Parts: sequence; structure tokens; C-alpha cells
Amino acid sequence: MTRKFDVVIVGGGIAGLFAALTASEHCSVAVVSKVHVTRSHSVAAQGGIAASLGNEEEDNWEWHMFDTVKGSDFLADQNAVEILTKEAPDAIITLERMGVPFSRNAAGKIEQRRFGGHTRKHGEAPVKRACYASDRTGRAIMDALYDQCQMRGVELFNEVFIQKLLFQKGRCVGAIGFNVADLEPQVFSSKAAVIATGGCGRIFKVTSNGFASTGDGFALALDAGFPLEDM
Repeated sequence: MTRKFDVVIVGGGIAGLFAALTASEHCSVAVVSKVHVTRSHSVAAQGGIAASLGNEEEDNWEWHMFDTVKGSDFLADQNAVEILTKEAPDAIITLERMGVPFSRNAAGKIEQRRFGGHTRKHGEAPVKRACYASDRTGRAIMDALYDQCQMRGVELFNEVFIQKLLFQKGRCVGAIGFNVADLEPQVFSSKAAVIATGGCGRIFKVTSNGFASTGDGFALALDAGFPLEDM
């Protein structure tokens, strides 16, 4: 059976669902996940999300950028980091408006706490930058995004393993895989495909990553002839 969509997103974690919500404003979207979407590894994130809101003490995006580039051992794409750190506060507000129940401080604002690598004045001292929802930040965000996807008509295909991206005349036109339960083939035709499958922590002997984090998206890209960068 072939299903047709404008966009097919492989991976149903925070990145995949947020991408789906953004795309759904203009076109039909399918999210395909090898586990049930609400069991994606994003739910395991506890500590919080960094954003220079400055709700607890002075902070700004340039300090956040410095910490992010330094924390990457200077491997990060600095143009991308600039966009990330500039837009992080607005992203937090967007998530809050979608229903994420961030913890609040005494003033009623989103509470922030210190986390490893977060500093002010380019490493001079620690700063409270992490926005969080108790000790289950990932779970809270995933639940809110899942609800939003349901309301906006994003189609979710759970427990479908994507094996290969489909191409026609050098252009990606979908993906093919199978149902995990019964091995029935599944074909998704689309105008574009997004790989949002998370990391590959399970290739290491010692990791806190869930069993689903096996780098399938990297394999899809390599199999299609695309390069990987700064692995």
C-alpha cells in the first residue's frame, strides 16, 4: 500500500513532531516512527532546555552561543549556533503556548536553573539558563507536541521501520519500510522527506540512551549517498 503526503518525517521525537507541526500549516504531513511516538527517546530528557530568557538573572544569546561553541569543542557550525541561541527564547515561549507546563518562579515566570556549561560573561561564572518542567521536561514537551499533532491532523504511523529513502531523477520522493508487528511493507510517497531520528548512543557499550537510539537516520543518509559531518 502506498500512502501519499506532501512531507514524510522519519522519527517521532521532539524534533520530528515540531517539524511536523510547522509543515502542517501548509501541507499534508506523515510522521513515521519505529516505536510509538510517545515512547521516542526525547521523553527521557530531564534537565531542561537552554534559553537566555534572563528570568532569574542577567543573560543574553551571545553568552549562550559562547558556551555552546565551547561545549562542542569548537566543532559546531557557528552560523547554526547563532540562529539556535538567538531563537531559543521564542521557541520556549512557543512551547509554553502549546501547553508545556514549565515550572514557575515566585514571580510567575518560567523558572530557570543552573546546568553544566551554562555561564555568564563568556565563562566568568555560572548562570541560570535551563528552563524545565520539574524532572520530566522531555515528557512534558512530547505530550504537548503529540496533542498538537493530533489536533492539527498530522498522521502518525507508529512502529513502522523505514529501511530506505526513495529517489527519482536524483530527488527524494518518499520512503519505504515495514510494520514492526507483521512485517507488512509500507510505502510513503512525498514531495520531501525529513530525517529526525535522533542519535546513535546504542553503538557504545556504556550509554544512558534508550534501546531505540541506534542511528537509523544516519544509515538512511549514508545509504542514499549523503555525507555525515562532525560525527
